[in-house]
Amino acid sequence: ILVGSHTQKTTAQLEALKEVPGIRLIEFDSDKVTDDAAMEEEINSVVKQEEAYIRQGMTVAVYTKRRLLSVKGDTPEQALERSVRISEAVQQLAGRLRTAPGFIVAKGGITSSDVGTKALHVKRAWVQGQIGPGVPVWRTGPESTSGLRRGGPHSGALLRGGGSPSRETGVRCDHI
Repeated sequence: ILVGSHTQKTTAQLEALKEVPGIRLIEFDSDKVTDDAAMEEEINSVVKQEEAYIRQGMTVAVYTKRRLLSVKGDTPEQALERSVRISEAVQQLAGRLRTAPGFIVAKGGITSSDVGTKALHVKRAWVQGQIGPGVPVWRTGPESTSGLRRGGPHSGALLRGGGSPSRETGVRCDHI
């Protein structure tokens, strides 16, 4: 589970998810975006932790800091550039996995789009249904290079969320 959005609604959903037994939580230190070497080290560290939990059959939820990083003297363009770099880092948390997860949930509009198209290289997907209004479940196409595909044709599912309507919708993702 990747949570990139830091909105109030997503934070409430993350708090509900934290109450679900058995989920391993990892905070991705998105503030390291201002230092390329530190960000790369953070990505590698989190991916290593994710893979260890996945190999143990556990569900992992990785989330960014719950506040917007503001830098003194910042311009709107610089803030946007940082947000894009954080989004790129978050999608790499799925894209660099060498251990195949059973599913991937990406929370946040930009996060879910980037995870699907950039990290997993999804060009085509079949909607299998939805967890809640506006939260579709995808089966990835054969061109996908995702870890979900390593178990055979169309194995696993990508769940894409953004703007999900309730605090509990994110929690339901873990009970599929």
